[in-house]
Amino acid sequence: MSDVEISFSSALALAGALSWAIGNVLIKRHAAVPIFPLVVWCSLVPPLPSPLLSSLTDGESLVAATLHASWLSLAAALYLGTITTIFGYAVWGRLLQTHSSSVVAPFALLSPCTGIIASAAIFGEAFPPLREAGMALILAGLVIVVIPARRFAEARGRG
Repeated sequence: MSDVEISFSSALALAGALSWAIGNVLIKRHAAVPIFPLVVWCSLVPPLPSPLLSSLTDGESLVAATLHASWLSLAAALYLGTITTIFGYAVWGRLLQTHSSSVVAPFALLSPCTGIIASAAIFGEAFPPLREAGMALILAGLVIVVIPARRFAEARGRG
């Protein structure tokens, strides 16, 4: 991988994180907006630049890549693009609209843990102790952050 490819990938990752953060702030500020239709309409935007980005980064058109893909790859893309993305973001947005951000946001840290556990369960993948220790630290941090936040929110509601 060249330095240009790494820089481009890093820029895309940072742009994705920034976009997600801005989306979370907007969803939190506009709690009256019905979240599921919003997510469905927003999901229509990413497929527009995808063919161009695919041809620029892969050197192969999206049509050619799709024709050479296995049925399992196509099923995974369909599953990730519809069920997990639309329903996952709709649930996440609804949680942001109805609960304090300090209670909801830390649960985003569960994403890598969920992926690792799913990979182990579905594909039988084994992970080194360092990765398991990292997951334990994530979970411990989540407990440390969420329990006091919940107590603070409860005390604030009573006072």
